[in-house]
Amino acid sequence: MPVLVRCSTCGMSLQAPDNLAGGRAVCPKCRTVLQAPYAAPAPVGVAQPVQGSAVAPKTSGLAVASAIFGVLICLGALSGIPALIMGLLALLAIRKAQGRLGGAALAIVGICLGALSTAATAVAVVKLTSATTGAVTVARDKARGAACANNLRQIAIALERHMGDNGGKYPASLDVLLNKGYLPDARALLCPGCGNAGARNFSAASAGALPCGYVYVPYGTQRTAMISPLVFDRRANHKGEGRNVLFGDGHVEWLREPELGARFAAEAARNPEFKKWLDAHAPDGGP
Repeated sequence: MPVLVRCSTCGMSLQAPDNLAGGRAVCPKCRTVLQAPYAAPAPVGVAQPVQGSAVAPKTSGLAVASAIFGVLICLGALSGIPALIMGLLALLAIRKAQGRLGGAALAIVGICLGALSTAATAVAVVKLTSATTGAVTVARDKARGAACANNLRQIAIALERHMGDNGGKYPASLDVLLNKGYLPDARALLCPGCGNAGARNFSAASAGALPCGYVYVPYGTQRTAMISPLVFDRRANHKGEGRNVLFGDGHVEWLREPELGARFAAEAARNPEFKKWLDAHAPDGGP
């Protein structure tokens, strides 16, 4: 740096180049020979400021990684969760660095995008689980309904065999079919659609009174018409959604409650015997 020299004759202040420090110089005004002083050394251990060269803080690598993972939002939680974790760690590190570490904005971007993708993934998983559970429930209910209809077909065959051996008479109850061997499996008297698991431990003697059993309309010796209901589900067997009904001609139909009520009303108007039974047993099987 230049050395300041003041002329002792004319008082003019001069700046001599640093290479003339300690040497001689001539005053340009009065031509006096001047002795240039030596430059003062900088104090030891004191850093000399450098003008216009401030050092920028280093960007946090975790912040950069968080932003990158956050941008990959299409990967859902696979990128969202790492973005959240690394973004939070980056913010903690930046705060502890006290200005020596940057990238807070990148960390915040990564946290926001990571939270968004993670939340979207959670919502999608909930919806998928709900849809899958609903589909499984529907499929299970349909399978139970089909098994219930198969039970009624077995009962129809057993009733035909009984009438063939007993002069066209219907049995007094469905238990007779079990006791006399017309129905080989007692589980045919238990509706698979009923949720009452405790009723599955039953005996042939009590099958007709089970909450999960079937309602039987004994017609005595009368040959029923095709539209006459013979055996059908109790109301609670299929969660009140409908019932399987075995008709006098041996076919089975699934009827919703309103349709079942209409069919029962039509049969009661046509068949006095059914009307008498319906009036007496409405709490068990009637609409």
